[in-house]
Amino acid sequence: MSENKYQIKREGNHFTLSSKNQENNKSQSAYKVPSAHLWKALFSKLGTFFDLIFSGLMVVVSFLIATPFFILSVLFNWVKIGIGFAIFWMFIGIIYYNMILNYEVNVELIFNNTSLAILTILSFIVSIFVTIAEIKD
Repeated sequence: MSENKYQIKREGNHFTLSSKNQENNKSQSAYKVPSAHLWKALFSKLGTFFDLIFSGLMVVVSFLIATPFFILSVLFNWVKIGIGFAIFWMFIGIIYYNMILNYEVNVELIFNNTSLAILTILSFIVSIFVTIAEIKD
């Protein structure tokens, strides 16, 4: 015969008598996780995963949409600023070569290869800054 060991527990203002087998059954049932909790945890992790994927996809799509407009705006500003710098450089060249150095002014003297490269690069850099400033406004 197997012996049953009993345990006396106090619950509130009365005592109960329970066996070890009943205790083991109760303790095992306490460790069971309800299936609804598993589904909530699974859907929460799936939601977090898809949220991360969707936010990354939205960043990529927004850059793909914004990039052509940024490039077109830079090119348009590059043309405007390039024309403005060329007119400014022409006036400065006329004043410097004609009034200060007393040279006869021609286009080749003012717009040589070095000055054209400097004007082009400088107008491109300034057009990028102007485009960024326009976008921030």
